[in-house]
Amino acid sequence: MNLILYNLIFLVCFLPAWVFIFPIKNDLAYIIFGILVIGIILHNLINKYVSSKILLRIYLALVFTFGIDNSLSIFSDFLAPNASNFFPINVYLIGFFFLMIFFAINYFILTKTNNKGVVILMSFMISSLIYSLNFSDKNFKNFPDFNKTEVNKYNKNTTLVFVMDQMAGIKSDASKTELGKNFDKQAIVFSQKYGAKIYENIYTQCSKTFQSIPKLINFDYAQNCNDLEELSYIEKSKNFFNEYLILKNKFFDKYDSIAVLQNYHMNFCINKNVKICDQYSQFKKYDYIKGFRDTNLSKILGAWKHYGSILGNFSWRAFLTINLSDSYEQSAGEKGSFISLLEKIEKKIVTRNYDLIFVHSLSTHNPYGFTNNCEYNGKRYINYSSNDFPKAIKGQNYDRICILKFLDNFFERLAEKKLLQSLEFIILSDHGTRLKSDKDSTFKTIFIHKDLDSKFEKIDEEKILQETFSKLMN
Repeated sequence: MNLILYNLIFLVCFLPAWVFIFPIKNDLAYIIFGILVIGIILHNLINKYVSSKILLRIYLALVFTFGIDNSLSIFSDFLAPNASNFFPINVYLIGFFFLMIFFAINYFILTKTNNKGVVILMSFMISSLIYSLNFSDKNFKNFPDFNKTEVNKYNKNTTLVFVMDQMAGIKSDASKTELGKNFDKQAIVFSQKYGAKIYENIYTQCSKTFQSIPKLINFDYAQNCNDLEELSYIEKSKNFFNEYLILKNKFFDKYDSIAVLQNYHMNFCINKNVKICDQYSQFKKYDYIKGFRDTNLSKILGAWKHYGSILGNFSWRAFLTINLSDSYEQSAGEKGSFISLLEKIEKKIVTRNYDLIFVHSLSTHNPYGFTNNCEYNGKRYINYSSNDFPKAIKGQNYDRICILKFLDNFFERLAEKKLLQSLEFIILSDHGTRLKSDKDSTFKTIFIHKDLDSKFEKIDEEKILQETFSKLMN
């Protein structure tokens, strides 16, 4: 084979499109291209010293298999969304089967058509690469962040709403252990310290986030949980960086200048009153807490996995399992960067440019990752699925206690800056641990509310989350 064509095959198949479409830092890009240089040297050594045509065809079939996987994001776009359809077969095993099928097809084409097969496969790979670089929905220009710099309104008072996803409430299933009872005591002390009301028996109407939150912010406690799209509250997003779009938000309509700090699950930022949208992303700069491996290895594996290849997901999972890297995906990265999130919120409160700051955080969502001294431990995260109920409850309690500790430090700083007296805040969760089907596991939530002139109070009467929020905020 012509040496130029041979090397072009390697470059087209191994060039990571995500280096160009994600905002990768320069030092990381240099490392990746250094790895590519080493790879192309090995590629040429194979061509020079392997004389068997069969072995060379096998090798080229593997290269083209890598290229197909590298460009098409099969894992994130097809396998993961349909994982339930493959049950009980593990989705990673299905991914392996896909790779074997691609290899078999590539080897068949190369064997039966010789050089024509190379041209066919190269044409497909070049087209896929061009599409990935120019037309993929994963391009970061589609990321929902924005900052309307004309915001200069001074607000005497600010409302701060924390939606802590999957945070178990007082006297919930997580509170039936000694560690859980300790959290309950700390939550009451926290509420007393800041003159807040704490609700000890409050339940969400819906067990799923995409149901609970849209009902909450639309002051809806009369409808059921299954007709939200018909009510035009939400719709499935077509943007890779969001799972759902919030279409209707009566709560936001009551404010003029809103700052939103959110995650990939729901996009609250299309409301006209949102002036700044700040969504968590592994490609932003955060100060991660002690124990979190914010390393070049974690970043490369995280970006490769995020783009959605099968081998990227295999590699990400393997290095997590042997405890050499950490994950920025889902709740892990948000746990690790939670203190940075609080610092961002503090800066926005200080400006007084926003009358509402709305936060949706996965920092209390499983898989759990905090230790008893509130450091991060990736072993807890990757081994979550093997946990029995007591271990899962223990993980939730560590997360609850640590998040409360971080919040306490945050509010102490606000008090030192004389900002608490002009701040109303609510800390709530959308649903419980969901570790069991009973009411205190699935539906019991946390709810702490500090009004501008309220005093500490424990409210033991049973309440509905959506109704209580509506009566306080509507």
